[in-house]
Amino acid sequence: MMGVVPDSTDATPAPTRHFYSAETPRSELRLYRGPLVGRSGTRQFEATGSVTLRWNPWPVLQWSGSSKEVDIGIDLANGSLVFEEPRVEVPKEHPFQVASKDGSPAEDIQWEGRGPLGRTVVGDPEAQDLTYATFILANLPAMQFGARLCHETAWYPGRTVLTGAGWKVALDYPWNHQEIEKDLRDNGGHAVTHTGRVEREDGSDFSAGSLQNVLHVLRYVLSLACGRWTSPILSVAYNNATEPTWSEWAPPLVSPWRTSFGLVDGHHPEQLQELFERTAVAWADPLKQEVVRRAIYYLIDANDPHPLELAVSSAQSGLELLAWSELVEDHQIHTAKTYKSLKAHESMRELLTLHSISPMFPPELTELSSVASKLTDLSVGDGPEVLTRMRNGVMHPNRTKPKFSTDEWYDAWCLARHYLQLSILGYLGYQGTHRDPAVKVHFTGQIENVPWNP
Repeated sequence: MMGVVPDSTDATPAPTRHFYSAETPRSELRLYRGPLVGRSGTRQFEATGSVTLRWNPWPVLQWSGSSKEVDIGIDLANGSLVFEEPRVEVPKEHPFQVASKDGSPAEDIQWEGRGPLGRTVVGDPEAQDLTYATFILANLPAMQFGARLCHETAWYPGRTVLTGAGWKVALDYPWNHQEIEKDLRDNGGHAVTHTGRVEREDGSDFSAGSLQNVLHVLRYVLSLACGRWTSPILSVAYNNATEPTWSEWAPPLVSPWRTSFGLVDGHHPEQLQELFERTAVAWADPLKQEVVRRAIYYLIDANDPHPLELAVSSAQSGLELLAWSELVEDHQIHTAKTYKSLKAHESMRELLTLHSISPMFPPELTELSSVASKLTDLSVGDGPEVLTRMRNGVMHPNRTKPKFSTDEWYDAWCLARHYLQLSILGYLGYQGTHRDPAVKVHFTGQIENVPWNP
């Protein structure tokens, strides 16, 4: 959605530029071309080549190289054959050497190879005087309202700013984001959708270690927000100089584009702001950080409904994790001994009650009453007990236990994600709104209050 032409006094900024760029959102990104250090067994040899980030058929960091040295597969120390594939590294003296073209092939090439490259930190791994960093994101839906950005002679509302725990993060989507998202909806796969910038709110310096920490927070916040994995990619940090100081190359954790079951609505960027702020605060506590990371893993697994039975089990595992953390570790309602005496649905029910989440069936999930009627020996017949009994029937099947239809499993899936999503938000102390998985049909902009803050 483009805006009016700004006048000559308009100070509207352009989108953040990143050190690594591609011709199109789906093009591979060239990170390096130049000398490489090859290793084969105990032997080290000279090579030349490149490092790229490729998207298809899945995201992978890949090196390709060649060498004039002969008999690469022979260990010169003892003359024996090396059966492992040779590997290469980027020399420390050439960390940000990027060329746009491969150039002419060298003569007398004796060896050529390619393969995946693991996580690599280039530049100063112990950098302490960083002032800002940029990164890219793939497969993240755009927020529809935000600060305006300028493209050529027109502006559009393309920047979302997040603050929390002393950090400031700007997420910018391009002016043609609608074309990019349409391509992703039609064809799936991966494409770059945003550039980002992170810095301290007060403008102070920070270290590479603290930068990695806030980028991890951003990974889990954005993945929770859109319901599938997305991460800051190829982060590049600067000090006051114009040349980059530090960068992290790593295989990106990004799910292929699919229908999103995320809790953030694109017309409500305030949801993402509070989510980032609450998560950044929780990250300072090592135990809370571990619980939040694992709970989000369970929720993202649960968002994939293939198959529904496994998705329901993933959500229940996340609920058991949070029940232990809240009832035993945080609020000390139970000791470890008394907690172990609880049945699974009893601990789940106590967790929900702690956050004013109703254990009864939401009105839209009409198939759950049919499920309850098939389970004739229920003691309470509420959501936690029905979910637990359905899972137990899958884990311990026999000929007499009732079977459930796809529609019944679908409603159970919606209920399990409803419980887990709200429990994660309750654990974080979130007070805002969300997109509720128990509401089967969502309209654009439709949101619900959390039950503990109606």
